[in-house]
Amino acid sequence: MIFLSFLMAVGVGLVPVPDVWAGPGAPQEQEKDKAGKEDTIEPIRLRLPFRVTEGVYRFKPLSKTDVQLVINDQPWEIKELVEHENSMGKRGELGRSFILSFHVAEYNKKVADAVSYFVTEVLIYSDMLFVITPLHVYRFDVSRNKLKMVSDIETLVKKDIEDFNARRLQVQQELENQVMALRWSINNPYQLPGPVVATIQFSKNFLPAFKNFSREFWLPDIGKFQRVFDFLRLREGERWCIHFQQQDMFDILSGIRKLPPLLKTFFTSEFEMTDVIKSSILTFERELSLMDSYAVQPLLDPIQGANFNFNTIYFGSHAQTTAASGNTESFYLENILNQTSLHTGGKVVNSADPLEGMREIIGHKDHYHEVLFDFNGDIEEKNIKISIEGSKTKPSFKE
Repeated sequence: MIFLSFLMAVGVGLVPVPDVWAGPGAPQEQEKDKAGKEDTIEPIRLRLPFRVTEGVYRFKPLSKTDVQLVINDQPWEIKELVEHENSMGKRGELGRSFILSFHVAEYNKKVADAVSYFVTEVLIYSDMLFVITPLHVYRFDVSRNKLKMVSDIETLVKKDIEDFNARRLQVQQELENQVMALRWSINNPYQLPGPVVATIQFSKNFLPAFKNFSREFWLPDIGKFQRVFDFLRLREGERWCIHFQQQDMFDILSGIRKLPPLLKTFFTSEFEMTDVIKSSILTFERELSLMDSYAVQPLLDPIQGANFNFNTIYFGSHAQTTAASGNTESFYLENILNQTSLHTGGKVVNSADPLEGMREIIGHKDHYHEVLFDFNGDIEEKNIKISIEGSKTKPSFKE
C-alpha cells in the first residue's frame, strides 16, 4: 500500500511528501457561494495532484476504486480520478514558467546550442523564463527576437561562471595546498613539523574549510530557486525546470578520498598508530562519508511544493571528458538531482551532447493523476493521506 501525507495551508495549496508526489497544476479552490448563512461553510471542490514513483502502480493504470482518500483519519469520498500526461514540447497552456539553471564550470558551444534550441523551439510569447547561475537569478520575458535572447543569456551566464570559477579555484587551491603540505610531511617524516603533528593539524584545519567549500560550490544554491518560487506564488500555469550539471567540475575530490588509506598505511608501517592519530583519521573518514549523505529534501521540498517539473542534463567538460579524467561528481549530488527529477515527474539525461539531452527532455512525457473531492470544513492545517491498494511501497511521510 502506498501512502501520501499532505499538509494543506490557506494560500499555498497542497504541499506533498515522499513516495507519491505532487504534479503540475496546483490544487484549485472553487469560490464559496456567498449567498447563504454566514455560519455555513459551503463545500468546495479541491484537486490534489500526485504521482506514483515506486511499486506496481508506477506503470499500471489506476482507477478510482484503487485509491483511498483519508482526511484527518476519516475516509473521504473521491468524486473523480483524472489521469494527465504532459510534456514540455506540448504548447497547450498559456502562461508557462521555465527555469534554466547552471551548475557548470564553463558555458561551451554544446551548452549554448542546447539553450538556443530550447529558446527557439519551446518558448512562446506568453512564457516566462528564469535563468539561475551560480551567482545570480535573471528573469526574461520572451520576445520575438529570440536570437538576441539567446545572446543575452549566453553573455550573462558566461560572465557569472567566470566570476564563480575565479572564486572556486582560489578556495580549491588553498585546500590543495593543505593536502600537499600533509603529503610532504609524510614523504619527509624526519623534518618538521613531522607527520604526527601535520596529520593532527590537517584534520583540525582542513575539514571545516572543506565543508564550507562543499556548501558554497558543490550544491546548487537553493535560495536562488526559492526566490523564483516566491515571485511565481500567484502565477498559474505549467512549471518546468532544466538543470545543467557538469560532472567533472571538482577534480579535488578524488585526491582527497585517497588520503585516509594513505595515512593508515604510512602510520602502520613507519610509526606507531597512536590514539590521537587514529582519532584524527577516523574523524576525517567520517566527515568525508557525510559528504555523500546530504539529504534530498532541502532541494526537493521547495521544488515540489512550487509544482515544478525538474529535469537534469549531465554532461562532461569541453576540455576533458569525465572518462579521461577519471573524476566524477560526488555521489550525493547525483542522488539529490536524480531523486528530485524522479519525484517531480522530470527526466535525467547523461550525455556528452547537452543538445541531445535537451531534445530528450523536451519530448519526455510527465504522467500523473489528480483526485477531485469536496471538502466542507476549514481547509487550514488538514492532514490528507492517499493510499493505493496493491502496492508494497514502504510509507514515507513529510514531517
